[in-house]
Amino acid sequence: MPESNLPEAPISVEEARRREEELAAQAVAEEARIKELGLLESKAAFLEATRTGKSAIAQEMSEREKAMGTPTIGRMVVYRSRTGNYSIPAVVNCTIGSIYQPGVEAGNVPAITSADRVHLTVFTPGLPGMRVEADDFVVTSDQPISENVAGCYQEWNIPFDPEGAPGTWKWPERV
Repeated sequence: MPESNLPEAPISVEEARRREEELAAQAVAEEARIKELGLLESKAAFLEATRTGKSAIAQEMSEREKAMGTPTIGRMVVYRSRTGNYSIPAVVNCTIGSIYQPGVEAGNVPAITSADRVHLTVFTPGLPGMRVEADDFVVTSDQPISENVAGCYQEWNIPFDPEGAPGTWKWPERV
């Protein structure tokens, strides 16, 4: 079987505990920085953000993104091309909550590394082909390049960016 570029299998219990302790230490440091910057009005808001596992800074940012909710399969989003030259529609086809872990472990499905990242089916008006030979990507990926077949292609483990930087997804504008 060919070697895979996919991330390693799920972490051990010991590794999860180590990461949890590391995150708790980061939360303490973040609270001090937030207070220093004057970004948080109440300790209760910080504690709620910490309890829910959300960054307190992110908790205060972008009310619109919070209103849109967590990405779920079937949701339409806007994908900014890796070249950064254009934005096109895409459908979320996998999230960290919907990924089929045995498929990841078998090397058939790329892993998703965080809750704001998704796998997309991207719709394009472009002609089939051309993606594998593309040399103008501003953003590279450790995932394979999916060829444009019949007006759509796959993008894997794509991060969210409300500003729409190259190689990211964002929620569509409400009109």
